[in-house]
Amino acid sequence: MAGLRHSELDEQRCFAAVRSPECGAMVVFAGTARRHTGGREAVRLRFFAYEPMALREMEAIEREAIERFRLAACAIEHRLGDVLVGETAIVVAVSSPHRAAALEGAAWIMNELKRRVPIWKQEIAPDGAAIWVPNQLQTQGAAPSC
Repeated sequence: MAGLRHSELDEQRCFAAVRSPECGAMVVFAGTARRHTGGREAVRLRFFAYEPMALREMEAIEREAIERFRLAACAIEHRLGDVLVGETAIVVAVSSPHRAAALEGAAWIMNELKRRVPIWKQEIAPDGAAIWVPNQLQTQGAAPSC
């Protein structure tokens, strides 16, 4: 289940989508909009996407993760438009018979999303200025910081 939404995300919906009595591990990662990044303050984030391509790539990442980590199920939802500080911008949920695969799979999915999916982010400052945020995985080849 992959989706792009222009409204609030529901972590419980993603959790329910991957829940299985065959699995002993379910991981739900929720990425939220934070107030400060690199010394700059933001009041909200704004996400843009080339939606048809983004959705296709998200679905491909889900399929690859299921095969690579032998996951039972995977769900990814990304929010588009304005996301206020503290609100959820992305949810990744996975299930697996064992925790190692679920934890590794969820981390791999997040890194691949940052690297491959055409979604762009602006930070909106208190004065209304919009600052484009480069994707760290695409520009530096490193994992993003919290």
